[in-house]
Amino acid sequence: MSESGAATNSSLGALLRAGGFRLRAFDLGRRIVPLTDTDLQRFEAALIPYPLPFQRHAWLALLVEDQRQETDPQFWFLRLPLDELGLLVLEARDDLLRQLAEPGAQRSAAPGPAEAGTTYGFRPRPDRMALVHAKAARELQQPPSQHYAHARRYFTGELGWDQWPFLALQGIADLAVRLREDRNSEAVARALPGLPGQPLIALCQCLENEPIDVAIAHALHDRAQREMADNGGGDPAIIAACICGASHAPDSGPLRRLVRQALRQEGAQQPEVLRAVSSRAWTLLWEPDLRMRYLERLAVNHQGQPVFDEILSDLLFVPGMREPILQSLRDTQRSATLTQAIGGFFAGLQPAR
Repeated sequence: MSESGAATNSSLGALLRAGGFRLRAFDLGRRIVPLTDTDLQRFEAALIPYPLPFQRHAWLALLVEDQRQETDPQFWFLRLPLDELGLLVLEARDDLLRQLAEPGAQRSAAPGPAEAGTTYGFRPRPDRMALVHAKAARELQQPPSQHYAHARRYFTGELGWDQWPFLALQGIADLAVRLREDRNSEAVARALPGLPGQPLIALCQCLENEPIDVAIAHALHDRAQREMADNGGGDPAIIAACICGASHAPDSGPLRRLVRQALRQEGAQQPEVLRAVSSRAWTLLWEPDLRMRYLERLAVNHQGQPVFDEILSDLLFVPGMREPILQSLRDTQRSATLTQAIGGFFAGLQPAR
């Protein structure tokens, strides 16, 4: 494709459609959810901010289908920078289009941007790769993978909880996106109290992207509560996983109780628990008292100022969250420790002299 072709197609969507490809998009940042064609087009034109930015980037999974021939759809994974308003940096978009327009760069949909030589491609974590494939199969009305049946047998308890090393992530992902089929939701709710740590964490990494029912949300709350009751405060990875797993429940009551209980524990100073709240359960931070409690815990996290800066910077760029966060940072009732952490954050924003 020539440079003039790239200039004619001023968006990735237009470029692909002109090449005979059909495009479906998923947000792959805070949680894996479909993006409408309209929202994607408006975002690419910098008319709207990215709906759920994560670490000041848009994380996109593009399902690209070649309509000219009978081939399997392929994924492109893109990480695109955002400006201070959450809008796409148009220079980055144009740079991506130029890179794709280089001779041989767009041989087919198959390689994906990373393999095609662009600087904006990334490879998701294995659990998120499995989840996006599971969601795509459902979107395309395809059957689940061959690992689905084995995962169902495991989570119904048929195989024994000690058999988790033989589970495939793809099977867990297929099960999670099909909670409303084959009585899977009921099986998961029953399984949660007894699951070992590793399959529990893997399952929660998938559940965080699904609107789970109230039975699963309560089971996750109870599992985390039991973990926090341990004399040593429990495993923060388990507590964080339960927060993530319950984060997309339509009924936020169990999640709210879980996060409030977690923030009262010493384990809330662990970065993984704090990141679970900010990246997956951030909607709870609309509540002023919970938000202030969270910021106070963040100020005394076990890894200090770098984690405070990282999480606060991310939250400030979530649409609609900036003003509530700044309001809490200005609260005259804040502790001296939080005041010091805030000072460190803003000092880090000053240009070096």
